[in-house]
Amino acid sequence: GVKSGTKHTATFARNENKLVMAVPGNINSMRSAGTNNLIKTGATLVTSGSDVLAAMGFESRILQKPVKADSK
Repeated sequence: GVKSGTKHTATFARNENKLVMAVPGNINSMRSAGTNNLIKTGATLVTSGSDVLAAMGFESRILQKPVKADSK
């Protein structure tokens, strides 16, 4: 919720120039107010693992099955 220690931790992280990410929650739930407010005030929105990798500067790669060579 809004009174959790998350806001304090996020503020500390921002003051230390650290990346702050948040997963959005249900807009009708008070339990999601804190995380949604973090996003509203500048945290990076995260909805997948690819979002985390992109925010950290890694390229997301689609995992592909290895192609088998023909055995002739």
